[in-house]
Amino acid sequence: MKYTFDVEGITKQTMAQRKRRLKQIEIAKILTSNEGLEETLSVNDNKIREIASNFFSSGKISEKQIEFVKVLAERRRQLELVANEVVVGRYKSSFRVISCKGYTDPYSGSTKYKLLIENVEGKWKAYGNIGSLIGLGEEITATATFKKSDNDPLFGYFSRIKVW
Repeated sequence: MKYTFDVEGITKQTMAQRKRRLKQIEIAKILTSNEGLEETLSVNDNKIREIASNFFSSGKISEKQIEFVKVLAERRRQLELVANEVVVGRYKSSFRVISCKGYTDPYSGSTKYKLLIENVEGKWKAYGNIGSLIGLGEEITATATFKKSDNDPLFGYFSRIKVW
């Protein structure tokens, strides 16, 4: 037989129910004591989603994490104000190279490159393959077919790139 306890006037509960209820109470206390935290935790950013997931599953978040999440959320909001969404379809524009990493293709044995670029005009980023090495920080003019990411409107993927 499971042990039962009476928590804050609620009828008899099992130990698991009691722990779950205490965790919910702790989460509610943290959210009410930190104004705007619930909105901040709902911002569309991978790191913020990770911290929010850990907070809602464990019921614990440190003051440093709260401050970090607020800073990240403010940066993300500022970026979304000035940035445009990724263009979908075939598009020609100027880009700045953020990252270009090479790898050996296991099937053909040739070297291929993964490229992360940022649109100079719209401030969105895209990721894809390219056949030759391009230096970091270079500005290139290219035509490619772009597809928007499912999770982030400011990030996309490209294919069939042609650098001018």
